[in-house]
Amino acid sequence: MKKLLLLSLLLSLFGCMAAAPVDEISDLTIQVAEYKLLLAEQQGGSWVNTGALLEKAKSINTTGDYNSSLEIARQARFESEAALTQNLKHKQVTPWQF
Repeated sequence: MKKLLLLSLLLSLFGCMAAAPVDEISDLTIQVAEYKLLLAEQQGGSWVNTGALLEKAKSINTTGDYNSSLEIARQARFESEAALTQNLKHKQVTPWQF
């Protein structure tokens, strides 16, 4: 179910990028970043400032500066994906053996 939601968000984000207005693209990017952040938190943790970046992107998005909001949301999505990668690497680490 989660993968289906993510797939539909990504398809709607990248599939309609040429036809969609910037405000819809920034809204979808914020939603994808929130989803990735939620996944990272469920799998073990996220970076400290990712939530603050998302809140900043949302507040800027409401003022109408969609390009700035989009860039901040992309940064939050990148940090969430990096946290997911970190969590996966930490799960695969074996304990010390003497």
